[in-house]
Amino acid sequence: MGLASAAGGSGPRFERTGNMQAPREARQVGPEWTESVLGRRQGPRVAMDLSVQLGVSGLPGLLSASSREIGTGGACVATQTPFALNSLDRIVIELPGGPTTLPAEGRWQREVPDEHAILTGVQFSHPHPETVRSLWKFLQERAQALAQFLEDRSELAELAIDELLQLTLSSRCRKVPAGQLVYAQGSEGAGTDSIFVVLQGSVVFEMESSDRRRVELCRGEAGAVFGGLPLVSGLPHVESAVAVYDLLLLEINAYSVHYLEVMNPSLARLLTRAAVRAQTVHLRHAGDR
Repeated sequence: MGLASAAGGSGPRFERTGNMQAPREARQVGPEWTESVLGRRQGPRVAMDLSVQLGVSGLPGLLSASSREIGTGGACVATQTPFALNSLDRIVIELPGGPTTLPAEGRWQREVPDEHAILTGVQFSHPHPETVRSLWKFLQERAQALAQFLEDRSELAELAIDELLQLTLSSRCRKVPAGQLVYAQGSEGAGTDSIFVVLQGSVVFEMESSDRRRVELCRGEAGAVFGGLPLVSGLPHVESAVAVYDLLLLEINAYSVHYLEVMNPSLARLLTRAAVRAQTVHLRHAGDR
C-alpha cells in the first residue's frame, strides 16, 4: 500500500507520522514515483479488521493485534506498543478451518498517534502452498463480501462490481474510537487527507462558528463516503469529522489513490467525484445553518 520499509534492529524502530499518505509534493513526481508505488504493492491485499496474534521472541505469550489488510504475502497489523522487528517470527490468523500459523518477518513499523496504534508491516516467510491456497480462498470471499456491501449499502454503488473489488484490494481498514476525531476542521496534511467509507458506526460532521460554537452539520452512517478534500483539491477540511460510536472505516489514502490513478484512472476519477459530492452536501448543510 505504498509503505516505506524500515530496517530491522535490536530495538523498536518506528517513524512518527499521522498516516501512510505521501506528501502532496511527492505525488507530483513522475515515473519514479509511479514505479515506487507499484513496486510496493506486493500482490493483492484485502482490507479487513481481523483479530490476529503475533509470535514475538522475548514475550511470554502471543501478542494480540488487529489486521488492517491481509494478503497472501503479508499483512499490515496494529498493536498498542512497538516491538523489535527482528523479534517477530510468526503470525496466527483465524481462518474458517481454524487458527493458521504462518512464519513471518517484520518489515516496517510506524506510529500513528491519531489512532493510538503502532502499524507493522508483516511479510510471510515461505508459507506452505496449501496454506497459501486456503488463505487466498478466504481473502477472495472477504473481498467479495466487502465489494457486495459497497454495492448494496454505500454511496459508491454507482461503481461496477469489478471496480469495487479493485477498491477493496487498494485500501485498508481504520478504527476510530467513539469521541475521537477522524480529522479536524482546517487540517490538510498527510494523515488527514484520506477518503473514507463508513463500514460500521456513525460519524458526525461539525463546523466551528464565528463565535466558536460547534455546529452539527449532518451525520454519516454505514455506507457514507466522506473526507478527501485536501487530497482532491489541495484545500483544508471545512468541517471536523468525529466518531459518534466506534468507527470501522475503509480508508483510501493518497498512496492508494495514486495507485488507482495508474492502474484504473476511471475508478480514481469516480472515487474522487464521490468525495467531492459528499463535501458538497456538507457545505450545503453549512449554508442552511
